[in-house]
Amino acid sequence: MKWQDCREHRRRYFRTGLLNAALLLRNLSRKRDRELVVHVHTPIFIVVVLLARFLGGRFLVVNTQHNTWPNFRLHQRFCLWIMSYVTSAYVGCAEQATESLPQRMKQRLKHVNRLHTVPNGIPADIMRHYAHQRRQYHLANQNITRPPQTVVIAKMAPQKNGIYLLRLVQQLPELGHVTWYGTGKMRDELIAECSRLWMDDRVTFAGVVPREDIYAALVRSDFYLTVSLWEGLSVADLEAVAIGCLPLMSDIPERRVIAEATGLQLLPAEDVQAWQTLTRSYLAMTIEERTELGYELSERACDAFSLERTIEAYLKLYCCRRENG
Repeated sequence: MKWQDCREHRRRYFRTGLLNAALLLRNLSRKRDRELVVHVHTPIFIVVVLLARFLGGRFLVVNTQHNTWPNFRLHQRFCLWIMSYVTSAYVGCAEQATESLPQRMKQRLKHVNRLHTVPNGIPADIMRHYAHQRRQYHLANQNITRPPQTVVIAKMAPQKNGIYLLRLVQQLPELGHVTWYGTGKMRDELIAECSRLWMDDRVTFAGVVPREDIYAALVRSDFYLTVSLWEGLSVADLEAVAIGCLPLMSDIPERRVIAEATGLQLLPAEDVQAWQTLTRSYLAMTIEERTELGYELSERACDAFSLERTIEAYLKLYCCRRENG
């Protein structure tokens, strides 16, 4: 058992191997006067669930699918297919994720009332705090001349379309300086591409930093940039919009739920002119207008995707599944 700070609380968590994880679930499930709900967020963890059940564990399983079905690899789809027989509730992180399931699998889950949608959530009170900070920061510094600041928060993987992102940045000097938070297997390739494009002075690869540092960067920045090819309901997207950073986001089905809730504009990934037009329209506003627009987007995002609402929906789901066996 280990401890770590998380959202202003000291929290306990277990870090262990496969067999010990299965034994831990079995032992927790045998404690008297309580029932255990195991909530799975990663397809491969079906292995832990099955092993714990084999060892005698008695618990309910809830699974959340955090992406659309076509964007999972073959072995992940197989794990999710098995999970659909084991889980008491199969949950999509957005309507797009739920509706993307294979028709027969979807109908089977609906027939036994096990298919649900619970949108991902963000801590609205914390986001509003940072959105207020951002508003004050930009209004206080509106008379200081500086180039625009853009933030990228993305794992360096093919899904995030990083090579194209760097080429887009090269064609859009309006984005100013870009800071990329995150790492991954494409890091070396992306750094090399950045040098090839002669953009070492425009792009900073900041790596992995504490989440509070990312929030602080979003407070200071003008734009949030993402050109990913697919997503689930991205928490990074939600947090960036909820802090009030002006969004420059590719138009993918999984992201449209954010656009519908907030009114932000999504952009066709390959249409450079569209990205340039929206960026310039933001920059044509006064600082006060940009700040207020960001604050309005923040309020809509916090209202639509509050973590409190998500937790409430899951607690109801846990109770319902427990009562129905």
